[in-house]
Formats: sequence, C-alpha cells, structure tokens
Amino acid sequence: MVLEQFIASSNTVSLSSIFVILLTTLSMFGYLSLNQTYFFGKNNRINHLSIKLIILLAYIFIFFAIFSFFSAMKNYFTFLFYFIGLCIFIFTFIKRKLVTDLRWIIFSFIFILIYSINSDANNDFNYHFDHINLYKNYPITLFTENMSDYRIKFNSAYILLNSLTYIPSFEITIKFLSSFTLSLFIIDLRNYLLKKDLNLYLLKYLSLFILISVFITLSKFKNIGTDYTAHLFYLSLVIFYLNIFNSDLNFFKSKNFFLIISTVISMLIVLKISMILTSLILVHYLLIIINLKNFQKILSFFLIIPLLVLFLWIFQNIELSNCIIFPISKLCLVSESEIYPIVFENTIISLYAKDIVIDYYSMDLSDLIKLNSISSWFKIWLLNGFLEVLEKFMPILIIFNLSIYKSITKNVSKNIKNEFIKFNLIFIIIIFISVLVWFLQAPSFRFGFSFLVLFFFFINIYFIKIINFDISQNISSQYLNKLFNIFLVLFIFYQLIRIYNY
Repeated sequence: MVLEQFIASSNTVSLSSIFVILLTTLSMFGYLSLNQTYFFGKNNRINHLSIKLIILLAYIFIFFAIFSFFSAMKNYFTFLFYFIGLCIFIFTFIKRKLVTDLRWIIFSFIFILIYSINSDANNDFNYHFDHINLYKNYPITLFTENMSDYRIKFNSAYILLNSLTYIPSFEITIKFLSSFTLSLFIIDLRNYLLKKDLNLYLLKYLSLFILISVFITLSKFKNIGTDYTAHLFYLSLVIFYLNIFNSDLNFFKSKNFFLIISTVISMLIVLKISMILTSLILVHYLLIIINLKNFQKILSFFLIIPLLVLFLWIFQNIELSNCIIFPISKLCLVSESEIYPIVFENTIISLYAKDIVIDYYSMDLSDLIKLNSISSWFKIWLLNGFLEVLEKFMPILIIFNLSIYKSITKNVSKNIKNEFIKFNLIFIIIIFISVLVWFLQAPSFRFGFSFLVLFFFFINIYFIKIINFDISQNISSQYLNKLFNIFLVLFIFYQLIRIYNY
C-alpha cells in the first residue's frame, strides 16, 4: 500500500516539481559541459552526450561508492551535487561553452517531463526503491541488517547513482536519471543521422534502426530499469566506436579513446552484470591496435578509472552478499552450508529468464536444475520469449525497410563485402556470440535488447545484399532528419495520449 501511494505521488506534477526538473536538467548539462574531463581532446566539438554522461557517472560512482562505506546519501549531498552543476552551467553558459545548443537542453527538459508524468514503474521498482532508501539512510556497512528484500544483493551501480539524483521531497526525481539518459541518447542519434561523411553511411542506417527500436521498445517509462539504461549506453558505445574508426583513425588509436571505451565498458558491467558481454568489443579493438602496431601507445595512468569502478563495485558486492558477484556460487566467499541458497537463487533467476514461471520454493533444487536444461525450457521459451522478440522486431524491421526502400538498389557489381570497420567479420561474430550467450543463459528480452538490436540490423543488411540488392551511400541527411522528426513527434504524441488516458 505504501509503495502504491509512492507511485501515485511520483505521478503527481506540481509547478515546483517542474521547476526542480528544470534545475536538475540544467545542472547535469553543466557537468557535461566540462569538456576537458572527458578525454575527447579536439573531438570535444562533437557532442557524444551519452558517452560523456556515462564517464561522468563513472566519476560520480567512484566518489560516492567510497563515500557510501562511511555515510548515508543524505539529501544535502544531493542538493550540493545539483548546486555545483548549476554553477557550472551558469559559468559555461556565460562563456558560451555549453556542451550543446540551448534548444536541445530545453528539449531534454520537456522530454523528461512528458516521459515521466503518469509513467508508473516496472516490477523491479519494489526492491530498487528499497535499495535507494537504504543508500539514503545508511552507510552500506549497515545494509544487511536493514535489508527488507534479498534482491538488493543483486547490486547495481545504477541504484547508487539514482540515489544521488533522487530528491524525496519531489518524487518525480526518482525517474529523472533514466529519462535524462534517454533524452541524450535521442539527441545523439539525431547528430549521427545528420552526418554528411559518405564513409559513415552505414552508421546512419544503424542509427535509424536503433532509433526505431528504442521508440517502439521504450514507449513507456515503466519499461526502463537498470537493464535498458545499460543497453542504451552500450548502443551509444557501438555507434561511437564505429564513428570514430571511420572518421578519425588517429583518435581511435589514441590512449584517450582506449580510456573512454574501457571506462564505458566498466560502467556497463557494474550497471548490469549481464552486460559483461560488452567487454568483447575490447577484443576487436585490441586486434586492430595490434595490427596497427600501436599497443604501447594506448596505455595510460588514467586506466585506473575503469579499474576503480570495477574494484569498488566488487567491494560493495562483498559487503552486501559475501560474493564477488551474487549469485554466482563459485564467486562467493562463504562456507559450504551457505552455498545452497545461492545456487538456488541463481537457478531461479535463470528459469525465470527462460519463461519457466512456477512455484520454485515448493521444488527441490535438483528438479529445478533439470528444468534449466535446454531440452526442458526451449519449447516454453519458443511460445513466450521468442514471440516477444518477434512482436518487437517484426514491426521494427518493417518500419525500417519501408523508411529506406528508396535507398535499396539493385547490386549490379554483386559485391557484398561492404564493411563497417576493420576486421568486420570478427565484429559480426562478437555480436553473434553475445546473442548466443544471452539465449543460452538468460533469454529474457530485457537482458538482451541491445544485442538483439545489433543482431537484427546486421542480419537485415546482409539479407538485402544476399538477395542481390544494396543500400545507397547517398541517403539524404535532410530525408533522415524528416524521419527523425516524424518518429519523435509520434513518440511524444503517444506520451500525451498516455498521460491523458491515465
């Protein structure tokens, strides 16, 4: 009942709440305008807002993860955080050094409001909210004795970050960070769609496909949690990675670029452990660097940043559950007698992801493990999880191909070797491996969203080429801008209908 009242209150928007969202938005753009802290060098002229945001979140996580061992995340720390950001915003605004145009800052503010109002919350909100309250009231060393839900042991760095940005007096702010992340992601996609470099034409198609996928899948805020936020950042990383390779090879080979992607990947892992598959992109990157004989030049003292992110998260995990990663029994520092409930919990999670929903606690562990074999769960998943994948991606593929049909031409040369990047085949194999591991381990749609987006995009592109067609390199930026505007208007229109019908 208390939780229902909280959700209802978070959907109530007063003038004061609107003003607070405006100030928090300006504050975050203030931090993002500190260009020299994001290791982009001359590339600061390019926004890459999502990448800068996750690097900012890495700094915040490092500071407050250490801080959380000694103190609670009291409200005055949140006010101080936003106040400093506002001061930076005012300074950079006066100096005309804002990270993006003022119109996009206004867009972000309006988008956050529309997307958050009357948006409810997902099923994981219960224990996420309990976790946030623990951060707000206790140091992490006291979490265990005050824990009301064992699922808090599934520690995500995103909960700490959300605790910092959340102001209890204004409940809507609990939705701020997720909505802000999505708004930056949309701005970034538009920037990629408008690029005029012919070398980046495939990147434009990928950006359009991702835009359609995100608008359809995340049409409601309640769909966003720690999972989809991490997926947005991973898709941002992939686009950023391909973009820099094709437009600025010198920066791609630099220690700053390696530091950026390492920091982003470390954050993806601590946001959602299933995103550990994203680290495979480092294999591809190192193959290119070794091929270019540039390995020693990418090493930097600042690599301590991603290492700190990972180690601090591990220390938090050990404090919460005595596990390096909960609930992987082999990574738990417990006695034999304490292993059983951890294995039991891990098996339940795996079964739930495979759409086997039963009364787990009435069954023996041995029986649950048998159900976790592919021969037992595949047919059930085929009728549930697979249909969910089709339900999402069939309209995405149809809308995407209809949007670019004028750019699909007969392949006279019969050449299907157009590459996105060096070692293109390895890059595609990495995506395939990610989808395969997702399917075998935890084939819930929300756990594999970004992997599936990339998988279906490449499948679609190569299918077009295999049937002896190709996509034009000369797709108009003006046309893509029109598509962006149409899809954005439809998305916002849906939000307005949702708010009206609530």
